Amino acid sequence: MVYNLANTIDEMTQRATEKGIKLIMQVTNGC
Repeated sequence: MVYNLANTIDEMTQRATEKGIKLIMQVTNGC
């Protein structure tokens, strides 16, 4: 249960990081 929760949080963090990187790249390319 704890491992599963930690794994889910890690997955969410990874997705958020990927979205953040894409957003930053879009802004950088836009400017």
